[in-house]
Amino acid sequence: MRSSTRSWLLGCSLCLGGAAGAQNFAWDVRPISGLGGNEAYVVDLDDLGRVYLNSPLPGGYETRGYIEDHGTIRFIGGLGDPLVASRMNARGEIRGVGRDELQRTYVYRNGVAIPLVAPGETTMAGGQALGPNDRGQMVTTYRMQDESYRTSIIQPDGRFVDIGTLGGHATWAIAMNQSGQVAGISNLPGTLGAQPTHAFLYANGTMTDLGTLGGSQSNARDLNERGQVLGEASTGNEWHAFVYDNGTMTDLGTLGGAVSVSADLNDLGHAVGHSDLDPAQSSEDSHAFLYRDGQMIDLDPLFADSNSSFATRINNAGQVLATAMVTDRRFNTRAAHLFFYDNGQAIDLTDYMRTSFNDVLNIEGAWLNEAGQIALRTSIAGETHIFLMTPVPEPTTWALLLAGAAALAVAGRRRQVSQYRFTRFSYSSC
Repeated sequence: MRSSTRSWLLGCSLCLGGAAGAQNFAWDVRPISGLGGNEAYVVDLDDLGRVYLNSPLPGGYETRGYIEDHGTIRFIGGLGDPLVASRMNARGEIRGVGRDELQRTYVYRNGVAIPLVAPGETTMAGGQALGPNDRGQMVTTYRMQDESYRTSIIQPDGRFVDIGTLGGHATWAIAMNQSGQVAGISNLPGTLGAQPTHAFLYANGTMTDLGTLGGSQSNARDLNERGQVLGEASTGNEWHAFVYDNGTMTDLGTLGGAVSVSADLNDLGHAVGHSDLDPAQSSEDSHAFLYRDGQMIDLDPLFADSNSSFATRINNAGQVLATAMVTDRRFNTRAAHLFFYDNGQAIDLTDYMRTSFNDVLNIEGAWLNEAGQIALRTSIAGETHIFLMTPVPEPTTWALLLAGAAALAVAGRRRQVSQYRFTRFSYSSC
């Protein structure tokens, strides 16, 4: 089945204060249609521009998984099979999640959904599985019969390798990379219910406690292909974002407040998130930040009319997705808008899409890949619409892009699994 091939070429010149060298943001925006239902959900967007979705069949309530690949839509599995829960790896495998209340984890391999059950487990929630990476490995967290939570790497042959704990009763996986390294959190020894939790990195059969910034707790948020871990840790009386690299935890600091929260980490070690501005202010007044080259950069001043924002995604090109509270021109009230940042400039994608398509369009979810493409789940007058935005380069950049096409394909494979994490970006407009 083929989706609609209609597309729009949209361009916008963004000039900040009349500065020279203002960037031209232009996208080819293509609607993804032909799914049949009004409740389509985007699961992921891979670096080849393939969109992974779950949507009801036309005229019915049975939901199935799909891949939309450059205008062609194909089913994944059959009626009653698990829903799609991940992108495809280089081996052609996709993770699925069961439809029953246990939400067991499956792997689609050669067109067959294979259930994965750990020895002695009672539930293995599909939402707590990550991967598969290009090696065919997955990692999953599940509850044991003694009420503890364990995490195992599932090898391509189906073997479960328990990665252990930091001495407590539970371990949770947060991210896995192509090398099979795992970042997550685990309890330390202590009284059940009062055990401190620390971030960890599991590599080469060893779980390393990443420690804290002087306090008692830490949390992992992401893991890149260099084995760097992004998270937050307590300093004693504050909570700061950090990047852990080769035995060293670097405090990213704040924008003046007591709290900074991380969200995403690229393979260059650049991170995004949000930070409070003043210890006396509430978290509702936080600003999106970009951390690179040892500096935390406040992105909020680039978001027109914003008074609060948070960044959620960064790719290896340094492009960022962020949400900001701005004045919504439809109702003259404060509302959440999606912004795209690139090379020191930003554009309001909510206004951009409304101007080009429909004034009542709301963006409900967004996904960014390494090629700079953006998948959008939107609502227009109560109906769900999915769009794929593909950047259109300026003429002078075409030669560079063609020369770097092979490198981009390699980078896409490298970054694939580090996109899988619990804290997926979910953008909700108010």
